Amino acid sequence: MVPDPLQHWHHAERLAASGALAAAADAYRSLLARPDWAMPAHLRLSVLSANMGEVRAATAHALGAAALAAGEEDAALVEGACAQLMAMGELEAGLACARLPLLADSTDPGLLLAVGALLADVSFTAESLAFFDRAHALGLDSAELHYRRGLAQLYAGDSAGAEASLAASLERDPRSLRALRARSRLRRATPARHHLDDLHRAAAQTPDDDPDAPLLHYTLFKELDELGETDAAWAALERGMRLRRRQVGYDPAAEEALFQALHEVRPAAAGEGARSYGGSQNTKSNGPSPEARKRSASCLRTSPSAPRP
Repeated sequence: MVPDPLQHWHHAERLAASGALAAAADAYRSLLARPDWAMPAHLRLSVLSANMGEVRAATAHALGAAALAAGEEDAALVEGACAQLMAMGELEAGLACARLPLLADSTDPGLLLAVGALLADVSFTAESLAFFDRAHALGLDSAELHYRRGLAQLYAGDSAGAEASLAASLERDPRSLRALRARSRLRRATPARHHLDDLHRAAAQTPDDDPDAPLLHYTLFKELDELGETDAAWAALERGMRLRRRQVGYDPAAEEALFQALHEVRPAAAGEGARSYGGSQNTKSNGPSPEARKRSASCLRTSPSAPRP
């Protein structure tokens, strides 16, 4: 048993931040027997295992955290479990975490937006809308919420709702390139109804190194092409693709070396499975203990090699 789990956690965090991932993993693993620390330890171990290429262990730890989520009172940790499960491809387990009352019935609009975004990113559209709608009902009125909500409505086939939400997003942030692109996708541009003025204005104000700059020029291509302005459309597409090419940093020699290395990889032995890790169930029922509060405050601090779960 670790005598001072908080100090031990800090020790593990320092090891992770220094890049000593294997030693950090051993330190986190020693916390699994402590009920108040098992869930954050599983989450850190999942992240570290993934960083070390141990995908099966990373998945096992994410599922280990999920098994403790129902007894957890720290919503940030349950959100972290949901996010890590999604990252490891365990979508149904991630959805089950999102449906826990601690998240689904939360009165924190920011938390609801974050969980809704996690669900939307893996195409749980209807479920994400429930979180976005609840966040909006609780007073959240940000450009990000309206954008996320509009995109989900678009995927759900609610074009009118999507148009209203995206308009609300652009009212709050007229330079949102993602919202401009999503709005353009709602319908074909026509001479009587298009968004070229907004798109040209955004293009003039957006630096080439903006991560979303290629999408802006792709959107210009779409609308110009639909309006029959072929030369201008292809010029916009070319610029967008050149900007995207800079972001990708494609290296043909590195790609060839990667495929050559894959030819030399031997399949894992049949029957090799994920390692299993134990941990006591969290059975707190009267609110977070002082120990749990100390743990939560510490766990939510980030470090370069071990981001907050």
